Amino acid sequence: MRKLLICAAVAGGFAAPAQADDQGIEGLRDPLPDSLTYKGVTIYGTIDVGYAYQTAGLPLGASFYPGLSWEANGTGLRPISTLVNNAASLSQVGVKFEEALGMGFAAIGKAGTAFDPVAAELADVCKSLVQAANGSKTANGDGPLCGQAFNTEVYAGLSNRAYGTLTIGRHASLTNEGAEGYDPNRGSLAFSLIGYAGGAVNGIGGPETAFWDNSVKYTYQYGPVHASVLYSDGGDDTSLLGYGTGVNAGFTWKGLSIDAYYIKQNAAVTGDAGVAGSTNQLWYTIANDEGYSVMGRYAFDLGGGFKDEGPSGRLTAFAGYVYVDRGNPDKDQSAYQNMSTNGGYVLSNSTLLGSGKFTTDQILQTAWVGASYETGPWAFTAAWYRENQNNYVVDTLDPAQTKGGDLDWISGMIVYKFSKHFDVYGGVSWVDVTGGWAAPQHETTNFATGLRLKF
Repeated sequence: MRKLLICAAVAGGFAAPAQADDQGIEGLRDPLPDSLTYKGVTIYGTIDVGYAYQTAGLPLGASFYPGLSWEANGTGLRPISTLVNNAASLSQVGVKFEEALGMGFAAIGKAGTAFDPVAAELADVCKSLVQAANGSKTANGDGPLCGQAFNTEVYAGLSNRAYGTLTIGRHASLTNEGAEGYDPNRGSLAFSLIGYAGGAVNGIGGPETAFWDNSVKYTYQYGPVHASVLYSDGGDDTSLLGYGTGVNAGFTWKGLSIDAYYIKQNAAVTGDAGVAGSTNQLWYTIANDEGYSVMGRYAFDLGGGFKDEGPSGRLTAFAGYVYVDRGNPDKDQSAYQNMSTNGGYVLSNSTLLGSGKFTTDQILQTAWVGASYETGPWAFTAAWYRENQNNYVVDTLDPAQTKGGDLDWISGMIVYKFSKHFDVYGGVSWVDVTGGWAAPQHETTNFATGLRLKF
């Protein structure tokens, strides 16, 4: 009965727009201007709130910005019915500026932060790990947004059409930035493995490295060809206690776009769990990560819309592949104790016991395919993601331990745009975990519908 009610709620979210469209909803006035810009300074943001139902999950986590454990790893899983945030998009607000300096140069900058609009808190997944260690039974996990005042991108620099763009600060990793354009579901937390499980693509090896602090980035474009280099020297209070290097090259020609990436991360942090009795301490794993990726999409006009009299439709196909090798850092795991990661959370105990080394490297492979169809105010998306983990061995108190397995994620999503700034969405995702990926083995089906305001 509950499933029927949920399906009715999702369908109802689209029934209202359909009826309103018959009454001329496209004639409704959009109260927001195209952009909130004044003298080169632009305020931007997204607010995403809605409702969700899971067949197997954990209750809503107030500090966990994905809201629910859409992958549903963990014990104590049960059906969940709740208000939710950020199912389709990360809620955030920020400011960016561009000021012409003459001779083709412009000063540019950006500063943003993500938050939970349901709980009215800054995004802080590290806090969710600590809460879980202290008895909370809500959704939790690791990630790069750990309560910092500005937890997404914060940078400033110079831009010139002929010479390229150079910025310094906190940047999205190159694969994180690239996945936004190559993920069929645009990084959705409820409908995309890429968006939810940041260690798959956005932060290779572990989700904390989806953003790099203390980094410098250079981007250059010549005609259809573009390239980027990102370097970070890491440091305390960051996700890289060593250094990081990333290189990207790609091109866009007519409807075809392809990008290739190489990422190297030294002493990358993964927060594995909180420490009981603490307020800011984490169990951790430190690894040297090396990753390769290729992503592509092709868009073409079909002609003829959802209605005969409507605008032409556009079909876009997406595909991508990421290979990551995680191995031992330059120092033993214990050398990183009492250092800190994103948000100042202290690294207390290594998850890798004993000598704390990878006996064999951990190999992560992620692939996806999908398609979207857009016509008039409607957008339809379907995608399949798969992540594979090898049977690697860690030199622990139980050296025979292995953690190989597969994760499959299939999803579909529908969006109706009332205007440039406001839309309603609904969708479903099915997630299945097999092998040694998680214990106990499980699968879950997620339904979500919601409203988004973008400015």
